[in-house]
Amino acid sequence: MKRLAYLLPVLILLVAFAPGTGVFTNLTITGDHSFNTPYAEMYDNTGIVTSITPNDVYYTITGFTTGLNNEVTVDDSIFTITKAGVYRVSMNQAFISSNNSMVCHVSVFVDDVESQVESERKMGTSSDVGSSSGGGLLSLAVGEVVKLKAKANSGTTITFQHINFVINKIN
Repeated sequence: MKRLAYLLPVLILLVAFAPGTGVFTNLTITGDHSFNTPYAEMYDNTGIVTSITPNDVYYTITGFTTGLNNEVTVDDSIFTITKAGVYRVSMNQAFISSNNSMVCHVSVFVDDVESQVESERKMGTSSDVGSSSGGGLLSLAVGEVVKLKAKANSGTTITFQHINFVINKIN
């Protein structure tokens, strides 16, 4: 009798989802709805130092560690897209300023063109620690290169104490 009690939920499911029972008979799935979609991550927690001289010019942030990735080519500081589509992009960074009243700006670039995904933070004094984050959606084609770049209005370096850059295909 105990065995029948364990099997009862299984039998109910089999009957509920059996053909002709009316459950999910009109469900239609088209396209690739697998969970095997492209994604990738780059990060660093050791202190990437990015030179920003001359000021107000973007410089590629390099020295990342590759995190989890699937179907996106990752090489130190860039993601190369292998499947076209709409991607969610997010970035988070904590950094140290090298000058008083320094404005730090970090942006996502696609094929060396600045996108709308960006963040900015004004620092008070030299050696202040601040953070910023940004995110958005980008329509990307196969072969496009996505990277983070930084600039500041003063100072010589930005030290990224912690930085995380993630991209994942949503459509």
